[in-house]
Amino acid sequence: MQTIQMLENLKIILKSIGLTLHEVVKTSVILSSFGNFQSFNVVYSIYFKINTPARTTTQVGLMAGVLVEIDAVSKKS
Repeated sequence: MQTIQMLENLKIILKSIGLTLHEVVKTSVILSSFGNFQSFNVVYSIYFKINTPARTTTQVGLMAGVLVEIDAVSKKS
């Protein structure tokens, strides 16, 4: 699933600068269809069990085959 890959990529990026998902304070999520929201949210909630960051979620026509895009803002403790 693309959501898993996106969040795994985010974990790698954060790790490269000494951070984890716990330091994420805000995410912006773009879905190609709100029909995918429930399955997206199930995966998202596994990765952000504690200290769930603020989130905006929108639906936008994405490139062919792309179902989700995620960007994140984190803070260094």
